[in-house]
Amino acid sequence: MCFVKYKQKENDKNINPKADESRPSENTVLTNQSTFNEIYLQTLVVRISNKGLNHFVRVIIDSGSTKSYISKFVAEKMGLKSIGKERVTHGLFGGLEKTECHNRYNIQLNSLDTKNKIEIEVMDQKKICATVPKIKNAYCLKELREKKIFLSDVSFKSEKCLYEESVNDIHLLLGADVAGKILTGKIEHLSCGLVAMQYILGWTVMGKVSNEINLDSSYLTLSLFVNEAKITDLWNLDSFGINDPCEKQSKEKVLTRFRMGKIGATADIRKTFLSISLDDHDRDYMRFI
Repeated sequence: MCFVKYKQKENDKNINPKADESRPSENTVLTNQSTFNEIYLQTLVVRISNKGLNHFVRVIIDSGSTKSYISKFVAEKMGLKSIGKERVTHGLFGGLEKTECHNRYNIQLNSLDTKNKIEIEVMDQKKICATVPKIKNAYCLKELREKKIFLSDVSFKSEKCLYEESVNDIHLLLGADVAGKILTGKIEHLSCGLVAMQYILGWTVMGKVSNEINLDSSYLTLSLFVNEAKITDLWNLDSFGINDPCEKQSKEKVLTRFRMGKIGATADIRKTFLSISLDDHDRDYMRFI
């Protein structure tokens, strides 16, 4: 549990930028990304709007951060106007502290279906966090579909989101100041080990996929591979692509060959008889070769 002291901001009209910067507030950011690809963080895609300009961005919800942040890249793309500056001391992982000055913005966020929207205050940050992968576990995705849980971060095409380096970039972080306000209270515990939580901006999932699910998925993949293998496929694999000439001919070529003469053959008879020796007086009978 982290206890954070945050200085109350005055009315923007009465803000003294120099005085505001001289008194750093304290902020805690606990977002960390595990290298284990079966642990998922709360991500979703939202529509960000400003003066008629609309873009889609990937969002991460992190209650370990006391404030919400937007990347400087998106702030510039959206043409956001700063409403002030604030000097913040970040309490980082391992007890490290770092003081930075941030621009503050008011932004509007909409769900993909545009049914819900919120207006929040965010601060800018050069980079929010490292790239966060999307959920790819087939078993978990199937269970989500069965429960009719729609994940915007899975179904929405990443290429349509604003990104600077990778389509998996995160450009907006919703901290504890916002996350609690947008919860709907709907929570689903999945058998795969994940927990699905609904916000007014959409569904998210978080947690670690059960090891039993990963093992079952491996068996399922192996079983499907064996069951779908055909005998003819195994023959082709064994022959390394070396087939009999008659097997390479299409039906059209065979029919054409029969129509051109009285006798037609689909086998390579010339090569077949190379291994057969004939007496000289019998060769006249084999002229058709």
